[in-house]
Amino acid sequence: MDFVEWELFGLTPTEAAVVDHIMNGKNSDEIALVMKISIKTVSFHRLNIRKKLGISYRLKIDTYDLVSLVNTV
Repeated sequence: MDFVEWELFGLTPTEAAVVDHIMNGKNSDEIALVMKISIKTVSFHRLNIRKKLGISYRLKIDTYDLVSLVNTV
């Protein structure tokens, strides 16, 4: 899914990139390394993504959550 599609959910380009990495199975450590940002920054983006996509704070964002969300649109 490209940024234009994630933009419909209100995600920033960086948040969209984090989502793409999550959907490709990367964990926060791997995302931080690839994107050259801190793990704390990845956690911040994941929190914003959960808020914007309406994913419960008690649930981890994983590929299943994101694919399910996309399939409902």
